[in-house]
Parts: sequence; C-alpha cells; structure tokens
Amino acid sequence: MFRNGIGWLKEVMGDSSEKEPIIEGGMTKQEEAVLTEKHSESRFQQNPNEVVVGKGGKTTYLIQEVRRAEKWLDRVFVFDLDNEFAALSDANRIDTTKIDLNHKINIINLSDQKDREAFMLKMMDQVESAVFSSRYEKTGVYIDGLEQFPDPLFERLYDISKRIRMYKGFLCVTSRMVPNPTDAFGRLFWNAKYFSLFTLTLESTDRLEKEELIQSDEAERLIERRKNDSFLQIAGNQRYWRKV
Repeated sequence: MFRNGIGWLKEVMGDSSEKEPIIEGGMTKQEEAVLTEKHSESRFQQNPNEVVVGKGGKTTYLIQEVRRAEKWLDRVFVFDLDNEFAALSDANRIDTTKIDLNHKINIINLSDQKDREAFMLKMMDQVESAVFSSRYEKTGVYIDGLEQFPDPLFERLYDISKRIRMYKGFLCVTSRMVPNPTDAFGRLFWNAKYFSLFTLTLESTDRLEKEELIQSDEAERLIERRKNDSFLQIAGNQRYWRKV
C-alpha cells in the first residue's frame, strides 16, 4: 500500500532537520557524490527511480542525463511523446514501421502515432520483456510527458517501478505537474528517490510543501524561476540548486 506523509518521506529523504546545505553552481562535491551514486551499482540496491517535473530546461536536462547514462548503462529506452529528443540524432528511432530494441539508445517515437496509447502499451510490453529478460544488463527507461496518459498506464508503470531495480534497471518519468499523492499517477510519482524540480505552478509547489518535499523559500524560487536559472535537485537527504 502507498505510504503517504512525513514518516515515509523521512525514511526516503532523511529528517529535514538534518538536510545538507544548499550548494549552487558548478560541479560541487555534493553533486558529484549524487551523480556517482546515480551511476553506480549501489543505485540498484535501493530505490533507483527519478521524477522530473515542471517546465523550462527539463528536456535539455533529460538529454544530458541520457548522454551520461550512455556511459554506464547497457541500454537506454526513451518514450518520446512530442519529438523532444530529436537532438539525439545518433539514437535508434522506433515507430510502427521499425521496431528494433537491440541498440544502445532507443527512442520510441510517439509523436506521430494515431493511437498513441495502444502503441505505447505495445512498446511497453516489449521494453518490459527486454528489461526483465536479463538481470545482468543495466537499463534506463525514460518516459516523457506522463501527465497526458490515462490512469491504467500509471498502474502498470507503478508496478514496473517497484520491480525494475531487481533487474538492474531504473525508471525516470517526467511531468509538468505534481499529482495528488493518492491517485494512480501520484503513487508512481512519490515512489521515487530522485526529484528534479523546474518551473512549477503555485498548485504544484503547494502540494510539494504539504508533503514536506520542499520548503517555502524553495517553493517561491521554483515559481519565480527565470530562463537559464537553476533547478532544484533532491536525492535522498541531499538537495542543491543545479545549472542545466
């Protein structure tokens, strides 16, 4: 059952009274430690999943993450809703006419699909089979624009998010909004360890404050965040403002 409230967040993030100081700009020792953890074997021993939420720089960050992941993962799958990952020009692009998952980086193109949900479910079956068929290949699955999909998909992804680490994989999902913790999308959202927060609405920051993921000064900055400003990254009990 989904665990909501302070106790669960303290278990995942650490007590907020003992948070690490915020460090901004460049590659700090703190950020380096987080990136090392994200890119190490230990990531798969606990909760490897990540949520990226908001707008303004999110796609650039994801492309950077995929490029980083390319160096330490065996395979990467990206569900591309709106052709946001065209910059990964050397990646294997998949659509209804070409389904081949045996490449290092695989971009599943959903932008031109008439029945997007059906095609995504079909490809999710194949990606899930590819991930769960081997416990020895490290795999990253990125799904962009999750708020546009129906509830049955979230139930499926929530199940995958709990199992994927046993097969040396992780799930990274993105959304423009913060969901209610009790609905299907919310259970998937809050079942993550890593949070990358970009420009958010007042409703979203209020929800994050209520769940004690962010503080009031952080909420204010996320609402007023300007182009090229930092985004807030939370990883376990560490948090810092980071440049894209």
